[in-house]
Amino acid sequence: MCQILLAILAIFLPPIAVLLDVGCNCDLLINILLTCLGIIPGIIHAWYIILCKEKTVVQNIYVQTNDHGTAPPAYSPYSA
Repeated sequence: MCQILLAILAIFLPPIAVLLDVGCNCDLLINILLTCLGIIPGIIHAWYIILCKEKTVVQNIYVQTNDHGTAPPAYSPYSA
């Protein structure tokens, strides 16, 4: 979402702006607690999250193996 719109939304509803920007994580919980302490700390934290904090990129890596070789020898306690 556009950072300018999120920054404007953060003036009125800081936790909602943080939720839309980063999703449900510890930043949202911190912002809710700061907003409960006072609207100004919540706004400042929301602006920091929206405008300054680097976004993490989640990259899923899928590994597929196709090992159809021979099976390893079975364990036998007695020598053949």
